[in-house]
Order: sequence, then structure tokens, then C-alpha cells
Amino acid sequence: MGEAFAAAVSADGKLYTWGSSRGGKLGLGASVEDSVSVPRLVAGLASHVVLYVSVGETHAACVTDSAGLAWSWGKGTHGCLGNGSTQDHCEPTPVCSQDGKCDAKQLAGVRFVECGFIYSGAVLEDGHVLMWGDNQHGKLGLGAKAGEHAFPTQLENLPPVKFLSLGSVYAGCVTEDGKLYMWGFNVFGNLGLGHRKSVSVPTLVTALNGKMVSSVGCAVGQINPLTGGDVVGKEGPHTVVVTEDGQLYTCGTCHKGMLGNMKKKTLCSDGDQLTPYLVGSKFHDCPELGDSHYLAGVPIVQAVSASIHTAVLGADGNVYAFGCGSTGRMGVDKYMYGLTGGRSRMKCYVSEPTAITEFQRQQVFVTQICTCKHSMGALGYIDPSRPIPAMAPNAQPSPQSARKAVKKVPEAPSKVQVPASKPVTQPKPAATKHKPAKPTQKSATNTKSHTK
Repeated sequence: MGEAFAAAVSADGKLYTWGSSRGGKLGLGASVEDSVSVPRLVAGLASHVVLYVSVGETHAACVTDSAGLAWSWGKGTHGCLGNGSTQDHCEPTPVCSQDGKCDAKQLAGVRFVECGFIYSGAVLEDGHVLMWGDNQHGKLGLGAKAGEHAFPTQLENLPPVKFLSLGSVYAGCVTEDGKLYMWGFNVFGNLGLGHRKSVSVPTLVTALNGKMVSSVGCAVGQINPLTGGDVVGKEGPHTVVVTEDGQLYTCGTCHKGMLGNMKKKTLCSDGDQLTPYLVGSKFHDCPELGDSHYLAGVPIVQAVSASIHTAVLGADGNVYAFGCGSTGRMGVDKYMYGLTGGRSRMKCYVSEPTAITEFQRQQVFVTQICTCKHSMGALGYIDPSRPIPAMAPNAQPSPQSARKAVKKVPEAPSKVQVPASKPVTQPKPAATKHKPAKPTQKSATNTKSHTK
């Protein structure tokens, strides 16, 4: 899900997009209408088998065929399409090879791609990471003086990588040996390095030494965060990390409860986590109460981070969300049924990871999730054996409140960060997640994600 648009790959390897076509980000050509309300085939890739797709705020990219060919389209600001120029492209165009030979060679051997805010990245079959586009805050990981790059450039001094996540203003990756590296914007402590100073090269998160990390989710929808002054507890980026044993860690701003580290406070100035916090451990605001036990007994297999909310997928097939639920972006019952009045609906803050029970009521076992600034998406299947939870006594909205809720929920998906098809290692004994070797599962993006 991207900024007001989305993409998905069908089981037969066809790519579909929908939403706003501004800047050519749907890849449907120059003559397409401004808004496409249903999934439409990207004809420019109809002769290829699409394996993987990722979308950022204003552009998108994908990988096709057994050769692992990389393509991109949308706004080309700062060279984020990787084709040697800054021009917009309304149809898929080949990404340049690493040596910048855009006219002769297309980037191949790609395992998966990632799109952030006007920058992009790719992980190759050999585990090397390539980055291109805008380098604000050092988010390319190529050094503070690198400037923008209009074609792919390899990150140095990194072990082989299995997972990559690009947030709006920072990025992170997980190596094959389970180590987490972060770089870019860090004013909110979102890199988990124990300080608030931004870094321009991949830096090991030593606080997770001894843990086998499986994935990381960097915040999307945060394109203009505060860069100075009093930032503690204010709205800004936050990061989610999943380990091989299903534990969830968060770091960054505590704003509106989106770290899952609070019991009572959601708007506070002392709950930021500069190093990864284990969700379910001791409350930050009520340490005398001991551990929160949030998500106890639920191994986490995927996590995504947006501007003011968080969502995680459990091995039980349930999705849990926390943070700010305004506009219905988290899908929790509290927003639909537990609040009254417009003011309350704009302050639907949830600090405890809360199941999205509508999936349960529809007997949906969710397999992947994705998010953007204002909405989320999920893939899953109907499992008739799943028990249907009873509706809460107050879970019958008045016609007036129901109408208000419908008006606040966008009709079309609005942002992808962690592509849902991004490889995520699922803890055992849960069903095996797809490995990053060569994505074969066709699904909706996110990934951002990666995503990220």
C-alpha cells in the first residue's frame, strides 16, 4: 500500500494496481484516469511473471521472471526509479544495472525490492544490498556526503542480508545470521541505538545481540518528522522488530501508545524507547505492576509500522493493532463501537495490542499484513473451523455513528510499506513462511515491510 494507491500480484504472476494515478504510480500509462477504483492489470508487464512488488509513497517497483529482473515506475524524484534520470514514468521501466549502464543492462539477480519515500533498495540473490534515490538524513546508508543516486549502488561492509525495510526517512535490514542493522533519521531513537543522533551508514543494533532477528518494520507515512527542539514523546517514527522465537520489540517515540509499553498513558513525555523494548515486559508508566503480558502466548510472525499506529500478525492468524485508531486505520472494535462523538473518534488511542475481531467474526485466518499512513490491508483465507467470537453488548452502533464511521474510512487502500509478500520467517511450530531465496508466493504488497 502506497500513498493513496496499492498493488497486488495474482497467483499466475500478473500485477494489478489501483487508487490514485498521480505521477504515474499505477504503471498503467499516460492516458489512465486520475483514480482507478478497482484492481487493473499492468499491461506493460503482462508478458512477464511478476514475483514481487513493493510501493512507496509516490513510486513502485517489482521483480519479474526467473532472472530476477527489476522494474520501477511513478515519480522519479531524486533518481528513486534507478534508471539514471529524475523523470517520472507512467509505465514500468527497467532499473539500471549496478554499474549504471542503463541503456544496455537491466538490473538482474534480484531477490526482492523495497520502496520508501523517494528512494529504493534491492536485495540480490547473493545477499548484497543496493540503494538508490534520495539520501536525506543518510537514509541510503552510503554516507552523509553521498548525495542522491540515480542508479543502484551497493552498501559496503554488510554481511549477506535476508530482509530489508525502507521507512519514509530511515531504513533497516536483517542479515542471514540474524543481526539487525539500522541507518538514517534517528531523532526519535527509532534506530534503537541508544541515542538520538542520525547515522548515515548501516549500524549494528547491539542491544539485540544474542537474539536471532527475523524481520524489521520501519515507519511509513512520516515524511516530515520533527528534526529538533522538544521531540520527546511527540509524533515521529517508531520501529518494530520480530525475532525468530516470535518476540516483538519496539523502539522510538511512545506517542499515542504505539510502542505497546504503556498501561495508562498514551500521551506522555517520558516513554520513548531508545533501545528495543520487549513488548509484554514491564510497563514503562507503571513499573510497580510488573510485566504487562501483552501478546502473551502469541508468537509474532510479522510486524508493520506506520506514522501513528502499529500492527502485528500472530501465528494464530489474528492481527493485533495499537496506537492511534483515528479514521478507523487500525480496524479495532473500539473505534467502531466503543466511542461516541467526533472528538472521541479522533482520540481512539490503544496502548495494548488489540485483536481485530472482524477477521475472527468472518473466520479469516490472516497470513500477511501491510500498512500505510491512514489504512491497512491483509491477506488470508476462510477457515470454517475458526470459532466466531460473540459480539460485545455495546457492539451495535447507532445509524448515525455508523454513517460517521463509514465516511471516515477511505474507499481505496492508501499506502504500502512493508510489502505483504516480503519474506518473513515464521516461528515454529507455526506454518512455514516463505523464505527470501526467491519469492514465489504472489500476494498484495507491504511492505513497506518489507515490507521493511
